[in-house]
Amino acid sequence: MKLSVVVPVRVGYGGDFLHRLQAFVSVQSELFERHETDAEIVIVEWNPPAEPRLLDAIQWPKSAFKKRIRIIEVPPEIHQKFPESDKFQIFEFIAKNVGIRRARGEYIVSVNADILFSDALVRWLSWAPFDPSCFYRVDRCDVEGKVPVDDGADAVLTFCKRNVVELALGAGNAFPGCKGLLNYQLGKAKLLWRNRNVSRGRSRLVRLHTNACGDFLLMHRDAWAKIQGYPEVQTYFHLDNYGVVNAACIGLRQQVLHDVIFHQNHHRAGNDLLPKTDFQKYRDEADKALTVDKPILKNDGNWGLGGHELAELVP
Repeated sequence: MKLSVVVPVRVGYGGDFLHRLQAFVSVQSELFERHETDAEIVIVEWNPPAEPRLLDAIQWPKSAFKKRIRIIEVPPEIHQKFPESDKFQIFEFIAKNVGIRRARGEYIVSVNADILFSDALVRWLSWAPFDPSCFYRVDRCDVEGKVPVDDGADAVLTFCKRNVVELALGAGNAFPGCKGLLNYQLGKAKLLWRNRNVSRGRSRLVRLHTNACGDFLLMHRDAWAKIQGYPEVQTYFHLDNYGVVNAACIGLRQQVLHDVIFHQNHHRAGNDLLPKTDFQKYRDEADKALTVDKPILKNDGNWGLGGHELAELVP
C-alpha cells in the first residue's frame, strides 16, 4: 500500500464535530475512489464516550473504499493513565502516534478530522512518486460555514473555495480576512516575494513550513519511526512543530506542495484552560537541534502505545 492517512478522533470534541468528521470521511473516500488512490484511512478513536459510538454516528461510504477504512480504539482506561487526563478529552499527538505506528502504507500522512484535501492534491497523491528523502507540507485555507456534505465532494470543495477566510502559509504566516481562493493565490505570491527578500541569513527554523503543520505532514514510514512520531507530552499547542523540525534534523528535505488543504473552522471551547507547551522552550530546542542536526526525541521505544494490543473495528 502506498499511503496511510492517519486521523485522531474523539466524538464530541469541538462544536459540530460529527459534521466535520462526516465531511472528511465522505469527501476523502470519494476522491480516493475517483483517483484510484492506493491508500487507507486509519481513524484512531481516542477515549470514546459511551454514546454515541463512532461506528453508529457516521454514514460510511458504500463504495469499495469502505474496506480501506480502519478504526483503532484507545479505551478510556488507557487515557486515564496519562497525567492531565482529567483536563484533556483526547491526547491528539499520542493518538496520531498510535495510528502512525499501526499504519500499513509505505508513506504516512498525519492529518486532522476537520481537514479536506483538494481534488488536485488527491490526484497528485495518487500518481506522484514520493521521495523517501523528503517530507511534504501544504498550505491550509480556513473555511467559514457548514460544508454541504450531502451534495458530494465537488460541491463541498466548491463551497470551500468560495468561503476561504484565512490562509496558513509558511512559518507562522497567516493572512486573515481573505475571501475566496483568489485571495489565497494573491497571498501566496506576496509570501513568496517576501521570503525571497528576508530568508537569506535567517535560521533554518524560519524557513520550515510549520504553520498548521499538524494538519498535513507526510513522510516515509521509516522516517516516522526514526523520529518516534510526535512528542508524547501532555500539553497543548506547537507539538506538531516538533514533527517538522525532527524531519529536517534527520536530513529530510522539505517539499511544499502546490495544492492545498481546506480547514473547516470551528470553535475550540475550553482549550484556553489546557496546559500549554512552552513556546520559547520549543524555539530554543528547535534552533539547537537544527544547528547540530540531532532530532528532539522525547519518547521511548513504546511510542504510539507500542506495548498495547488495541481493538480494531471495521465500519
